Amino acid sequence: MTRPATASSRKKPQRVGATVREQAMALLAEGLSIAEVSRRLGLHRRTVEKWRTTTAGAAALETAKEQASEAFQSTVEAARSKLSAAAVEATDVLLAVLRDADSDPGSRLRAASMIFDRVGLPRTQRLETPPAPLDTSKLSPEQLDQLDALLAVIGAP
Repeated sequence: MTRPATASSRKKPQRVGATVREQAMALLAEGLSIAEVSRRLGLHRRTVEKWRTTTAGAAALETAKEQASEAFQSTVEAARSKLSAAAVEATDVLLAVLRDADSDPGSRLRAASMIFDRVGLPRTQRLETPPAPLDTSKLSPEQLDQLDALLAVIGAP
């Protein structure tokens, strides 16, 4: 048996202030869905949808997106600054491992490889050097003929 609704058991409409709207727009700017925003703030989904579609709501959402972007950029810049400062210390560690004669050879080789990778040196480079000229001064005329015949077979110039 259900009880009839009384005045005290009914939900009263709540007045929602501008700060809750700003919070909703900030959450939407972060990429949360309307359903998630309404759940987090205890609002009806349609309320959040209405706020978003009004001119003021669209402007607030745009402002919230700009603020989120600025906050993200400042966080990235702060992280880059910390990493740049740590790069000097990391370089010192690599050099210490590389120069430590007591380090195992594998660690020293990895340190050297990491240093080469960071300064832009290629891992491998094909070096082609011309063959040293042959000194045929000690060969007899018959041996020179044999050499010429062999070179002709392999197509050497």
